[in-house]
Amino acid sequence: MKINEVEQLVGVTKRNIRFYEKEGLLSPGRTDNGYRDYGEADVEALRKIKLLRKLDVPLEEIRRMQQGTLTLTDGVRRHIIQLERAQDNLATMRSLCQELAESGEQLASLDAGRWLEKMERMEEGGTQFMNIRKNDIVTRYGGTVAAALVFVALMGGLIALMVWGLTVEPAEAPPLGLMLFLLAIPGVVIIGVLLALWQWLCAANTPVQHHGKIMLHMALGSLCMALVAGCRPQMELFAVLCLPIFWPQYIRQKRLRSKQGITEAIAFVLPVILVALGLMAYNAARFGSPFDFGANYNLTSNDMTHRGFRIGRLAPALFTYFLSLPVVQAVFPYLAGTKMQTNFMGMTITEVFYGGALVSLPLLWAFAALPLLRRRMARQKDLRAMVLLPVLLAVILAALDCQMAGVLYRYLSDYLTPLLFAAALVWLWAESALAPRVQAAASGSILHTVQHMLQGAMLAAVAVGICYSFCVYFAAEPGLLGQNPALYQNVSRLVQFWL
Repeated sequence: MKINEVEQLVGVTKRNIRFYEKEGLLSPGRTDNGYRDYGEADVEALRKIKLLRKLDVPLEEIRRMQQGTLTLTDGVRRHIIQLERAQDNLATMRSLCQELAESGEQLASLDAGRWLEKMERMEEGGTQFMNIRKNDIVTRYGGTVAAALVFVALMGGLIALMVWGLTVEPAEAPPLGLMLFLLAIPGVVIIGVLLALWQWLCAANTPVQHHGKIMLHMALGSLCMALVAGCRPQMELFAVLCLPIFWPQYIRQKRLRSKQGITEAIAFVLPVILVALGLMAYNAARFGSPFDFGANYNLTSNDMTHRGFRIGRLAPALFTYFLSLPVVQAVFPYLAGTKMQTNFMGMTITEVFYGGALVSLPLLWAFAALPLLRRRMARQKDLRAMVLLPVLLAVILAALDCQMAGVLYRYLSDYLTPLLFAAALVWLWAESALAPRVQAAASGSILHTVQHMLQGAMLAAVAVGICYSFCVYFAAEPGLLGQNPALYQNVSRLVQFWL
């Protein structure tokens, strides 16, 4: 029988069934065409899993029962002991809360030390209270950790892409030493960002009494992030990841206004300044200017050593980077490149474009909801900073790129990841703002429909963005067509077959 039939028969969702299979609790057979084929034994096993899970028996215990290393009787008795412990803990906490409520104390005069000592004695006796360190850290830093993991995945994907290119065309590969150096760059960037976040998390979790340790962790974290930015200055955008870590303590609680807060801020900023001064001194010694990073000496049709600042470059560059329309065609890869069109009377370097970021990636359309969320933004300044800062920095980077190097499609990667992250926050923000009204509304009201449409639109926006990126990869010249024509043709035939 198919998984849909099992779902209706047992009352367990397909997602849960697949999860139990992944955990090794279910082992359905396979048909000749590879589909899962559930028998009566699988259905009965699933019923048993459902029963035990509804009793909150851990998966590991169920697995041991299935393997025969633990009997049902012993497993259930072990679980009874755990439930009794949890019940005793809840009873103890309820009693303590009741005692605190009946004491008549006010928060201003509450002797917290006495109560904490009492709780510590109870913990020594076996009582387990909530682990505030674990729970609060997950709540506070979950977004930072998730964003860091996304960044690591992107850098890891870059390494995998470089290795794949090496295996596809080994004859065209650079010397081994140079290849290792190129592979090491994203690796060093990953390590630098993770070390920076680790040190900043250590600083945030160090008691305020240990002022020296906080300063040390601040300085080490900033040093790591500054060195990452030295590899590519645009990577400094990922320093935005630290905002959820420090915003509550230094901005909301106004610690930044204190003497200790100011010295900690100096420890945070000073390594960045020192690294920047070192790079500028190197630039001045090698290229004659502290602001010349060597890119001006690339072999191009334009003399980049005498580019100068031209205000006429700004408007066409910003339009091209963000608002230019993609050229769509009816044949694979469905996108065609286009040159930047401008009335600017000066020389500038351009590259073939495949649409601007805001037009081509529907997830970024979420920024249009910012005026509607201004009240919520006013209450949540930390989230507002995480949204508005990437937007501002994206515009600044686009302006700097066009003046220093040109209007190049690959420069979208300098700021696109933080921009997508900010757009996702806005989208989720809009959903959270709508949620209280949906809960208060009657079932089947228009608000429920709007909520479902909003959720569906986000999934559709992500899907369109993935398809767009896929098409750009194959549309870029010479891209895969020039490097591996056979693979290009195979993918082209496969896509056209399914469409």
